[in-house]
Amino acid sequence: MKLSDTYKEKQDLPQLELTINIIETSYQHKIIWQYIEFCRILNEQAKKYGYTKEMIEETIKICTDEDILKEYLSKRKKEVMSIMSTLFSQEEVTKFVIEEEREEAKKEGIQKGMQKERVGIAQRLLKLNISIDDIIKATGLDKETINTLL
Repeated sequence: MKLSDTYKEKQDLPQLELTINIIETSYQHKIIWQYIEFCRILNEQAKKYGYTKEMIEETIKICTDEDILKEYLSKRKKEVMSIMSTLFSQEEVTKFVIEEEREEAKKEGIQKGMQKERVGIAQRLLKLNISIDDIIKATGLDKETINTLL
């Protein structure tokens, strides 16, 4: 089993890869097997419900019904709900921040491209011996920028 199999968003190259080989065959009631099953069920529910409270509740219900981490989940359901809600809330915030940063980078790229175009126009106008004042009016560049092109 690979850790990357549990990633909700597949990546071309995982940032971290962990492969585990389960050697013991009578492991159904062992904690590692139960945790692996919990993660598998969580991923299935995430596909159905997205990262919502309903996904968390359904995961806990299924696991409890199937005797997967049943004792732990029964005793600490509120704690598990709280932790998982916090984790998924942070994930959503992180996605939002990343999207905002992408938009900002896109705007910066557009502005740099426009600036480069204005400089190119100014260079062509200088070659045509157009006055600096007219180039400033035509391109919106300041006098210092145009003087660096001379």
